[in-house]
Amino acid sequence: MVDWPDLKRVAVLLYPGVGLLEVAGPLAALGSLKNVFEPLLLAPEAGPVETSQGPQLVAETSYEDAPPTEWLLVPGGRLCVLNLARGDRGVERVVTAIVEAAWRFDARLTAGCRPVAVAERLPASAWSVRHRGRGHAFGIASDVLVAEALKPTI
Repeated sequence: MVDWPDLKRVAVLLYPGVGLLEVAGPLAALGSLKNVFEPLLLAPEAGPVETSQGPQLVAETSYEDAPPTEWLLVPGGRLCVLNLARGDRGVERVVTAIVEAAWRFDARLTAGCRPVAVAERLPASAWSVRHRGRGHAFGIASDVLVAEALKPTI
């Protein structure tokens, strides 16, 4: 069994008129990494926040009382991710294999990092990929992804 590193807190900013999909989409994308990320819903004041579709979301805490967070997600914006990727060149394949083996052995050895195909985890019904690129340096492959949340159609 993998001993997971400390969870990274992702604060999701709620505000009156926020779109349900703009909150649920990113949380769904991160949901497959629930052993890595801990979501926290926050607003100017803790409590219910009305969405543009009518139903309310509940902010767990206020800005003032929020614990420290690693990420702040502002719904309605763009998702920008730079991540370790599976190598597609000779040396990169070796580095990928070493990192994945170390992660499986003890995730703390890689600070919880491992190659992840982020674009494949984003639901096409909720996200439009605006840019996708790959960088190569020192035997390490990295993917860059910029996606925009799709507005629901009525």
